[in-house]
Amino acid sequence: MTNNCPQCQGAQTALHRLPQPRSTWSVILIEHQPACRQRLAQALQHVPGFRLAGCFASIETARPTLLCLHPEVVLLGLGPAPQPQPDMIGRIKALLPQTHVLAVVGEEEPGLLMQALERGACGYCLKGDTVSGLAAALGEVQRGGAPVSSLMARKLVDFLQGQSVRLQPAEQLSWREREILECLSQGYPYKQIADHLQISINTVRTYIRRLYGKLKVPCRTHALLKCLPRETPSSNYDARSRDGAGRLSIGAF
Repeated sequence: MTNNCPQCQGAQTALHRLPQPRSTWSVILIEHQPACRQRLAQALQHVPGFRLAGCFASIETARPTLLCLHPEVVLLGLGPAPQPQPDMIGRIKALLPQTHVLAVVGEEEPGLLMQALERGACGYCLKGDTVSGLAAALGEVQRGGAPVSSLMARKLVDFLQGQSVRLQPAEQLSWREREILECLSQGYPYKQIADHLQISINTVRTYIRRLYGKLKVPCRTHALLKCLPRETPSSNYDARSRDGAGRLSIGAF
């Protein structure tokens, strides 16, 4: 495969020499900044289960490869012009509806990330992430989740409230489903939701599947974006489930 980024050729050549398991997902990297593009390409060599299939400086140069390969994941670097903007995510999703687009951002800026999520991004990682951080984000995507840090989740809620956005819970949600949704907004994992509400973990899973179906969303992040709770649980229990990179683990419930 032709790589339009000479700085990444060495990283990709070494990667392609490695044996790839059947479950390996292909990744296309689109990043305007050469140094960041090279560093991310090198980091991907150490992420098991993923294969760098191409890296490009723009969506225009990546388009033929995207249409030919249909990668499982696109890592799209976002930032101020001339870097790609959030509306580029919509263009990728229009071309490849089944491809997961993971935004790569310089910092956790809620306005930018809100736009990215609204346009179809499944989550984000940071341009300064370590290999473990990148692996954690991609692994969460592969499991069907949405990698968003608990700090960023809080910032997004604050951002929505600061913009006077009042997203009403869907009328068809039961009181228990709304209660679980509030727990999700606080970052509670399954076991802590079960303990907090004094129900079984299997019951929690059942309620979560139902509320996702009613809201027509695939994961916690999109549920919270669509249906922002007005109140949080009264408990002062503040435990969080994090991975090694400090992200809130948002699984494919």
